[in-house]
Amino acid sequence: MTEELKVTHTMPSDSEQIPVVWRYELLKYLRSKRLVASLAIVALVVSLLYLLPFAFGDSYEDTSSEDFATTFMGFASILVIICATFFGADSIVSEFQNRTGYLILPNPIKRSTLFLGKFLASMTAGAIVIGLFYALTAILSLVSTGGIDADFGLSFAFCIEYLLAAMAIAYLIGTILKGSTGAIVLTFFLLFMILPIVDAVSMVADVEIDGSLTYAAGVITYILMDPYPVDNSTSMDMGQGQGLTFSVFYPDPGIAALVMFVYAVVALAFSMVLFKRKQLAG
Repeated sequence: MTEELKVTHTMPSDSEQIPVVWRYELLKYLRSKRLVASLAIVALVVSLLYLLPFAFGDSYEDTSSEDFATTFMGFASILVIICATFFGADSIVSEFQNRTGYLILPNPIKRSTLFLGKFLASMTAGAIVIGLFYALTAILSLVSTGGIDADFGLSFAFCIEYLLAAMAIAYLIGTILKGSTGAIVLTFFLLFMILPIVDAVSMVADVEIDGSLTYAAGVITYILMDPYPVDNSTSMDMGQGQGLTFSVFYPDPGIAALVMFVYAVVALAFSMVLFKRKQLAG
């Protein structure tokens, strides 16, 4: 007697599908060389920053761990923008522009699951790049100054939170626009030029813009300074009895953390809603 074996296939749950999407998205970043290129940028920039003093005949003999870390962390916010541009800006829009969505979206998988898997993969790739940057900086700080700044870990936490907010903004832009190029360009210039210009204008207008994401991101570097810097103003004589006052503001760490968190939550919520409604046609 032969027994019939009935094989039943059960659909994986949403929680089981997310890691699958996450894994394949990471593989996509590796195949496109974006992750490798980002890691190469980190290695190159860290090397240049470290060797620059030696090029001018200087050394790190009298440099404190605080000064050492502060010098390197000036690039951290730029690195976050690069990661958001590379791994987030076209992650959603490319599925519609390249029509790959015709193969992916009809599958028995929720759009929210697909969205979360993609976003987690983007964050993972960005965190790997940021983590390498901080790891190299910490190693060089130990070698050059004999220690690591006490607030170095806190700076890393703020940097990851900024990455979360910037990535959420990149995803929101990607769900609004129809082309990858436009999403990439707008994400980069919004975070690298437009918002920083607004921050600079606030110095002349003597108005602190706590709600600016790039202004809040300044805490990544300022948190390393002991004592924490305070707001100040500088007057400049323009001649003929006229003067100009520049105000320098420093974000409060608590408010900065809240601002970045709000940006991340709001942008993610809007982008997920838009992604669910986005149509392949058009």
